[in-house]
Amino acid sequence: MDELSLNSKKPVFIALLFFALLAAGAFFSGVNLLGVGIIGILLIILFILNPFWGLLSLSVLFPLQELELFRTAPEQRTYLFFAGIIVACCWLINYLAKKKKTAIRIAGKPVRLFIIYFFWGTVSLLWAQDKTATFSRLVVFFNMLLLYLIFQDVVRTKRQLKIFTSVYFVALLLYSVTVIKMYLSSSMARISLTEAQNPNSFSRYLAIGLILLPYVLMEWRKSILVKWGIIASAFFFIVAIIMAGSRGVFLALLATIIFAWLISKNRTRNFTILTIIGATLLVGANFLFQKGFWSGYTRSRINSTFLVNSPQGGESRVNIGIVGLQMVKDNPIFGVGLGNFPVRFKDYISQSSSFLRSWNGVYPGRDPHNVYLSVQAELGIIGTILFLAFFWSIFRNLWVYRNRPEGYLALTLLVFIFFAGITGTNQYAKYFWLVLSLATTIPLICKNEQKN
Repeated sequence: MDELSLNSKKPVFIALLFFALLAAGAFFSGVNLLGVGIIGILLIILFILNPFWGLLSLSVLFPLQELELFRTAPEQRTYLFFAGIIVACCWLINYLAKKKKTAIRIAGKPVRLFIIYFFWGTVSLLWAQDKTATFSRLVVFFNMLLLYLIFQDVVRTKRQLKIFTSVYFVALLLYSVTVIKMYLSSSMARISLTEAQNPNSFSRYLAIGLILLPYVLMEWRKSILVKWGIIASAFFFIVAIIMAGSRGVFLALLATIIFAWLISKNRTRNFTILTIIGATLLVGANFLFQKGFWSGYTRSRINSTFLVNSPQGGESRVNIGIVGLQMVKDNPIFGVGLGNFPVRFKDYISQSSSFLRSWNGVYPGRDPHNVYLSVQAELGIIGTILFLAFFWSIFRNLWVYRNRPEGYLALTLLVFIFFAGITGTNQYAKYFWLVLSLATTIPLICKNEQKN
């Protein structure tokens, strides 16, 4: 990446040192507000000099977005929303300040398809009943579009990819250790970093960390100590994921493991490894179950994972799907408008009553809990085609590099997100777009390496 158009690097380092000394002085003198402000300015300068660190810092904070520390006020946007705007501005300043302007590096077809999808969501304002809900979702999509574009332009080399995946892996590992400690020292039914946080959403971050593990292990395999530390970290991820009790994540991970084995080079060896790991986990899980390590609520969720039509299982999700299909049936082409599934849900409850075995989970304002049902119901068949074409374009670009570690990693992450979308409305979540950004960027990195 080109450097900023500065005649000398000395003024930059002098300025950074100056701000660092001021920040340290403010901190030790107790002027916290001044210290925070100066540290903020220092970070902004660093992010302008190299937007990669701004993007990485922002991404590492994503799992913490529900913490009260990051909220401007209850039910309002988090400070991470504004932090994202700052990182985007730093990236833009960096680009404008370059001596030699180069084109912003993006993957053409996936980006075009997403922009068309975004445009179609904007057009749905014309027939959406609640236009405020649609506009709110458009703001989310625009933010995710910025993340998607900046990620492709900033993460350019394999070295940067190694840094990003390694740092993100360590951050998620620390989160998993933290939530396990919180779980054991309190009466929490399921793990999360705050009461307001969705354990299903948080567990998807933890699952991403688990999927990153083999790639990070390969990158750091030369250090024996680090290597065994990474292997041991799998325990914390698995325990934390089980504590979250997200049945959708259990099923998505199972599908991802099967897919990863099918496309691997040495299936026999990998099958043996998976069998040994699986047997060890089953024995360990059974031991922890017997000792009451997990709460009764978590155990009941695990036991009911495959009980789709049971009140203790996925019956409520099935009922939501039945009502949602009535919505799809009445609005097959254009849908009810972006973000309007919860708004219109009550209108289709009575039409679906004859198909429901119970009223479990059926009440006004329900979320679809399914990406594909959400897209079809809100944006119709046109939106579904655009969304699946966007997904397919990323998968197709990756498939060429499936025998490379980077491509293999991205494919497994993409498949996980695809199957996790069956039980969650993930298209509005940051982890969803972080994975898509990685999956879109890795082919660009591989292609650039081949060219050089």
